[in-house]
Amino acid sequence: MILRPVFANENYDLGRWVSETGRWEFGLRSMLFGVRVSAGLVGGMSYDIDYCAGADPHRIALLRHLLHTILEGHPESVRPHQLLALLPTWERRPIHLDERCFSELVRLAGEAARARKVRQDAQDGAA
Repeated sequence: MILRPVFANENYDLGRWVSETGRWEFGLRSMLFGVRVSAGLVGGMSYDIDYCAGADPHRIALLRHLLHTILEGHPESVRPHQLLALLPTWERRPIHLDERCFSELVRLAGEAARARKVRQDAQDGAA
């Protein structure tokens, strides 16, 4: 899926991205003690993916980038339960304090980025 920036809304007040067909939305939500990075189906009335980023702007940006990369590594047709089965669960918040979960997110983002590059190279070679 390709996520494009759009206007923030009441659900994603600090930043929002929507997939090309408008099926998925992803973004940043302000909370009392920081920011959450979340995603779900548009109009789904819930956040299927929801990680606490804390209050540090650099950590917020890093977690946003990791999840953005992971999401873009999947087709828009992916179902929420399929993504949840791949993503690590957290035991500590914010996520940078949960070494196992954070390391797994980094690994998954790396895999997604490599796969995207391979697809792009194949498309460039076919052109």
